[in-house]
This record gives sequence, C-alpha cells and structure tokens, in this order.
Amino acid sequence: MPFSDKATSVQVQLPWTGDYQITLTSAVDIDYFLSVEVPANLVVSPGMGAAVVDGYIDVLGAFHPDAFTRVRYLMELQAGSILDVQLSSQAINGLALALIGADDGQPYLRYEVQSTSINNLAIPVSQGYYLDVYSVSGESAAFSLTIDVK
Repeated sequence: MPFSDKATSVQVQLPWTGDYQITLTSAVDIDYFLSVEVPANLVVSPGMGAAVVDGYIDVLGAFHPDAFTRVRYLMELQAGSILDVQLSSQAINGLALALIGADDGQPYLRYEVQSTSINNLAIPVSQGYYLDVYSVSGESAAFSLTIDVK
C-alpha cells in the first residue's frame, strides 16, 4: 500500500485473515519505530453479567511518551445499551482509560482525562468501540478490567 512521503501513519482494515508482510523503505538511512496494533475482541452484551479481563502493558521506555503505550480492545455495542467499566491495578495512578468509536472516530472518553472508570454511559450509536488502557506514567503494569453492559 503506497502512501505519501509525508505520511507518518496508515490505518487499514484487512479484508481477510491471513499472513501479511509489511515493508518499510526509505531513500536515506534513518531510524524508525513501527507499531502494529491488532485489538483483542471482547464479546459483551446486555444481561451477560460483568466480564473480567486481565491484561498487561509492557512499556518500551525508549519510546514513551512519543509513542504512547496502550492495550486496545474492541467491543461491538448496540445503541441504547449502558456501559460500565472499572479499571483496577496495583499501579492505578499510572493508568487511564479511553473509549473511541471505531466507525465514527468519536472520543467518548479521552485518556488525557486520566479516568479509571466509565459509569452509566448510554451508548449513542451501534458500532464497534475501542476500549483502551494507557500507561500515562511510562511504567509497565498489570491491570484488570471489569466490563458490564446493561
């Protein structure tokens, strides 16, 4: 996939499951950082009860904060449902949540707010939602997410 010389990122939705090759080329000798992110799918629905997901953020100190370190999940949610999320960790002061609409790109919660919970959020649009856990401290950390959809 060619893109302009000035592009610093590209986002594509792959059409099928399989092996893909990523090739980076440059006319000059240059250092670079490549990050490939594949969100983990979370299956949650109203009446299912709370789901608990354990995770770990492994921060590469040389790249933080220029390349924010996050763990990304993808949830399909229906309009009108109510979302509750609680983030817990021994290192809770260094973590933050974000919630972004996958189709509309709308930030429903920005990590800059440094919130560790989402309470009674009425889902406005049926779509996929990225639930992100960020390390805002630059430290690696284990965490747990408790997710409930009503």
